Amino acid sequence: MAGPTKQRPPPAFVHYTFGAAPDPSFTQTTLSALNPNPELLVPSPSNPSQKIRPSSATSLLDMDLVPFFPARTPVLPIESSESVAMPSFSSAPSGPVVSHSPSVDAQWTKVTKGKKGTQISSKGKTNANSLAAQPDASSLGGEDIEMNTALQERFTPGKFHKRDLRNDTMKQEVTKFRSNYIEQYLKDSSLPADPRSWLAAPEFPTPEEAQDVNEPWMTVDPADGCVVMRGNQIKGARASKDEYLQAHYEMLREDTVRPLRETISWVKNNPDSREDQRQFGGNMGLYEKVKITAMTFSVRGLAIRVAFSLGKVGKNIRWEQSKRLITGSLVALSPSQDMFKTKCIIAVVAARPLVGLQSNPPEIDLFFARPEDIEIDPQMEFVMVEERASFFEATRHTMLALQKMMGESFPLQEHLVEVLKDVEPPQYLQNQPKLDLTTAMSPKNGGEGLENVDVINHWPTDPKTTLDKSQQKALHHILTKRLATVQGPPGTGKTHVSVMALKIMLQNWRIGDPPIIIACQTNHALDQLLRHVSEFEPHFARLGGRSKETGIIKERTLFNLKQGKRINFPHGMRGPARTNMDALSKDICLALSPIELGKGLMDHNLLRKLGLLTAAQCESLEKGDSQWTTAHADSEEFPLKTWGGKQIVENKRDLHRDNFGFEFEEVDLEFEQLKELEAENNAPDDAEQDYESLRGAAISLCDAYVGRPATLTDDEIKRMLLGQDDMWKINSRFRGAVYNYLLGQAKIILLGFLRSKAQAYYLHAAKFKAGGWEHDQIILRSQKIIGMTTTGLSKYRALVAALKPKIVLIEEAAETMEAPVISACVPSLEHLILVGDHKQLRPQCAVKDLMTDPFNLNVSLFERMVENEVEMSMLKRQRRMIPEVRRLLKPIYGSSIFDHPSMKDESVRPPVPGMGGVNSLFFTHYWPETMDEQMSSTNQMEADMIVGFFDYLCLNGMTEKQITVLTFYNGQRKLLLRKLRQHPNLGSRIFKVVTVDSYQGEENDVILLSLVRSNPDGKIGFLGVENRICVALSRAKRGFYLFGNGELLAGESKIWANVVSIMAGKKGDVPAAAPKCRIVFNFPLVCSNHARKTWIKDGSDFEVTYGGCDKPCGAVLACGHPCLLTCHPFEHDMIECQESCVRALPCGHPCKAACGDRCTCLICNMRYEKRSAVWDKSVGSGQEMWKACPDGGAKQDDAVLRKKLMELDLAAAAASAQGDHDLRDRYLLDQAVGIKTHENPAIEAARAKAASPVVTAPALTSSSGIDRNSASQNGVSGSGSLAPLKIKNRIVSKGMFSLEKGFISFEDLALSGERKSTPPTTPSPVKALSPLKVAPSFNTIVIKTPTKNTKTALNKTATGPAKSSTSAKTVTTAVKRPSAPGKPIAQTNRKSEQLIDFD
Repeated sequence: MAGPTKQRPPPAFVHYTFGAAPDPSFTQTTLSALNPNPELLVPSPSNPSQKIRPSSATSLLDMDLVPFFPARTPVLPIESSESVAMPSFSSAPSGPVVSHSPSVDAQWTKVTKGKKGTQISSKGKTNANSLAAQPDASSLGGEDIEMNTALQERFTPGKFHKRDLRNDTMKQEVTKFRSNYIEQYLKDSSLPADPRSWLAAPEFPTPEEAQDVNEPWMTVDPADGCVVMRGNQIKGARASKDEYLQAHYEMLREDTVRPLRETISWVKNNPDSREDQRQFGGNMGLYEKVKITAMTFSVRGLAIRVAFSLGKVGKNIRWEQSKRLITGSLVALSPSQDMFKTKCIIAVVAARPLVGLQSNPPEIDLFFARPEDIEIDPQMEFVMVEERASFFEATRHTMLALQKMMGESFPLQEHLVEVLKDVEPPQYLQNQPKLDLTTAMSPKNGGEGLENVDVINHWPTDPKTTLDKSQQKALHHILTKRLATVQGPPGTGKTHVSVMALKIMLQNWRIGDPPIIIACQTNHALDQLLRHVSEFEPHFARLGGRSKETGIIKERTLFNLKQGKRINFPHGMRGPARTNMDALSKDICLALSPIELGKGLMDHNLLRKLGLLTAAQCESLEKGDSQWTTAHADSEEFPLKTWGGKQIVENKRDLHRDNFGFEFEEVDLEFEQLKELEAENNAPDDAEQDYESLRGAAISLCDAYVGRPATLTDDEIKRMLLGQDDMWKINSRFRGAVYNYLLGQAKIILLGFLRSKAQAYYLHAAKFKAGGWEHDQIILRSQKIIGMTTTGLSKYRALVAALKPKIVLIEEAAETMEAPVISACVPSLEHLILVGDHKQLRPQCAVKDLMTDPFNLNVSLFERMVENEVEMSMLKRQRRMIPEVRRLLKPIYGSSIFDHPSMKDESVRPPVPGMGGVNSLFFTHYWPETMDEQMSSTNQMEADMIVGFFDYLCLNGMTEKQITVLTFYNGQRKLLLRKLRQHPNLGSRIFKVVTVDSYQGEENDVILLSLVRSNPDGKIGFLGVENRICVALSRAKRGFYLFGNGELLAGESKIWANVVSIMAGKKGDVPAAAPKCRIVFNFPLVCSNHARKTWIKDGSDFEVTYGGCDKPCGAVLACGHPCLLTCHPFEHDMIECQESCVRALPCGHPCKAACGDRCTCLICNMRYEKRSAVWDKSVGSGQEMWKACPDGGAKQDDAVLRKKLMELDLAAAAASAQGDHDLRDRYLLDQAVGIKTHENPAIEAARAKAASPVVTAPALTSSSGIDRNSASQNGVSGSGSLAPLKIKNRIVSKGMFSLEKGFISFEDLALSGERKSTPPTTPSPVKALSPLKVAPSFNTIVIKTPTKNTKTALNKTATGPAKSSTSAKTVTTAVKRPSAPGKPIAQTNRKSEQLIDFD
């Protein structure tokens, strides 16, 4: 027996009484049916906005409530060995069986206390026949289709339960079918079980289980009271089918319940603590001030809507990007005064519509696990906790399937349980062993045809096919073994072989054959596989989940397949179930009417009906106090209001509103993965709906009036009422307390009635869901392939079993827990195919203890079969990685895999640009790791290094889609994403930054692996897990670059030691390109233009390069201005020139925008689309000019304007030489700023005193044919002795106004000479100050708007980084590489935050 561990599942059967009982003395033995409100109406089932009279009861007073009085429910023990709970398969919350037949004599609940805490045991006596005839609602759930799309306070317009409304003109396909398989499946799931058996465990955890109280069905060690679980036995056979299924059931349940149990225990011991005060509690959700606000009537079940406060979270939540309270999550509630000391209520999140969560306070809908736990009192306040480490919805269906399998035949038991090594062909193939193989292969050299091959005895030896030898062997294994296990190392074509096998099976498919079931661990992998299937088979269906595909996969979802088809299923379960739910909804609405929002005071006749007031007391209320009160219309209608006076006041909803300002919780970057899991379990297979909402009528709850409190106990109020027939003789100051007492007692009685109705409602909701499957099977029977996830195998097991499939193929089988794969073994199964690789990722568990021996919950069925040497086949030739990357897998696979010849072809796998042929490298460092607030490991400096290298690769022509950043830690993933988004060149892109665990089966051209761990303690955590290492090393196709502490890894892991040795060139294959040693402390970059190396020590060193080397570019841009960047590998048409525009506009004014921007006239307030042509008023802007533009007219216009500008340059220079500095200053500032100097006093004050002689400058030359890296072709000529421009006493240029490629603010600007500039009081909307150069070019200075209390730096210039900084805030531009080709790059400082744009 495996070692003990604590575990808490639920009791078999819990018979109950309803809440705290009112005083028996108030119970009436005979009640007359009074109806003071004959017009009381309820919503119509077909239209909730329309009120109708209920069929049997027009008022709550007409309903028989006597059975719910305490005295009418005698507390007597029941003897019954048949009174047991049974497993179920549905998803709606449910509770214990309550028989409404007269045969139920009594029920009782026994509470005992011991060292394990309070324990509740239950027994009961009932009629066995009636019990067997009625399925256990504790195990039956509701339907996942109708959802609540509105949050109105009352019944919303629409249908009570959505009907099939069709346009009469719509073409409908009428299909008739009759099979009771699903109905029988439902009945079999509800058969009684021994209360001491694991089969008696209910679907949902019980409150006792969540509070660490042992349940009868648990195996307990009598020595210490610990619960004992059987583990997953890896080697050897299991004792029996029962032991095998029970072991997996117990481990799954513990994996689900333990995180919540530990969270409840922490809250109980720390009732006043906040969320963030729990160490390692990053997955805990703690919500206070939880109040009931409404009840929703859905076909999935009765949902209670609650509002809650985030006070213990302390921050606002971005719910659309949060894993908190996702649909299907398990939560626990307790009264705020109790804090889980005595009471615990288990519930499941039914829906989380964003419109409700984003309100203040937020609201969600809950399904209570047991009807006897439902609460309706809007005045009660609860605390609610969740634990996000596990997801209950993902395992609940699997646990139910395991229970159901105990009553079925178990195909493949001899292999799965008894681990028989030799595997026979499937029975259907033994009956007909000849198959047509022409879809996968053809005969070579005119050999015998392959249309009728005995695949068991005469498999083709050397066929003509695209499959390699190992793939052919694997294909043969898949087709001829009833349990086929195929291992596919990375890149060896597992999916390709699976698709070939499906092709052959479908080619040999005959009319009447059942569909083939295929399943994958993830929705993404399933969609990929179905996309391959769609290429050769149109008749397939996608079941469940939320497919992101918009093409053929979306069209083949079950929901879309049912559109336009009318299905006739005679005597199905769906119709009667809906009718019964409608009737129950009416009764529940009536029961809730006294506390419905907007209603008046509680009626005194109802209190009499409930046995809380006597006839004499009601009569006294109606007559009034003859001495003090005169009867009037109001007193006749609301006598209690008149009686209570000021002691009974109107009540308003007291919902707490949070105010956290602008503080938000950090976005959970893993929420998308969990959203997929949530969507899988709430798929719109049955109706068009938003899976995050719950459709159905809702009734809002609120006490309309409450009494003022008084210092009276319940016993004192009780004696007061018993001793007084005249209500007016009760002291007026106590009447508020008396009213509150009567209201509370009425709620208790009505709650008992509602809980009984809820029990029946859940049972019919389960039938409604099963009835939907009866219709679905008709559509699915006509399909040849049905795809779903492995979670869907359990969720839709009844539907799958009804289709009677013979073949089930499971991809990613080694990444899937054993239990979901077991659930695929429906009785009709003859052929199970498992495809995967146990050397890669294993299944994931929420409880890490269960991953260790003896439990081994993370060991898949695939791996267990391999470990027991059951027949298998292995693929060996990989087609993904270049050889120098593949060699790193040798420590894991040895010599088992080898390269396909194409992997050595550079046309197939070209080298990584900018790396000089070095396609794999290990950059090792000693930068220390840190921990984030979620206690996840991070490494800041390593992240900076990776972000800089990512930018370098993009500068060299790679796109962000070709690069994936992998890391082992979610904290590092968040850090990398944040830094990438903040990078000035990369911020607008979509990045692939993922954890290793979520990248199984994926690949990309270049992989950057962040290893994170670097500490003096020798701790490497996840990095020591072989399966994770295998995935991390095998994702790259062209380039693989590792960043981490190589010394630490080599010293703590044998595999990493071998990897480091291989990278160092000491072991294994040596790369063809030098150098042999690929472990470096300085990262080498190789310029693609000059083959010069740049050595990078840390992330900041990437700022000195634009993807090339440090040589100046010197080329001329298309606009005529020189390129100010250093050597760069990208084309100049990707650069946005920020010099002043020299174009004249059609309006006649000069352009005032930057050269690379859209032309703008500030005088006319116009912007022009045309950027290539130069407009000049003297040339004209008519139709002739535009016709001439395609034939070179724009170039002619440019030449004319350039000539005029040069003439003006010479004139300004001459004026300056004669001492007319004002003329030169005005010209300089007009050209640079784009605004007349006299219009801007602030810039007028900054005019420069120039003293340059007159020189002659040549015209601007075209950049056509000029080497972009040749400094001699920069267009600079002439000479002069212009006074140097200084930035805070730093000379920027000598001999001419040519500034470094940096940015300055007004406060930085001081021109040499007599005049000094001062900061302007009103900043001007300008982009660039471009002073005149003697040479025919304009260099750029970007003017920033100064702001207080901010810092800025001159980050990088054309020749190197500047080191000055100011107190002014700098808004700067960036080198941008757009995802769309042809978008230009800004030719300015690339380390800045954003592009200045005053448009």
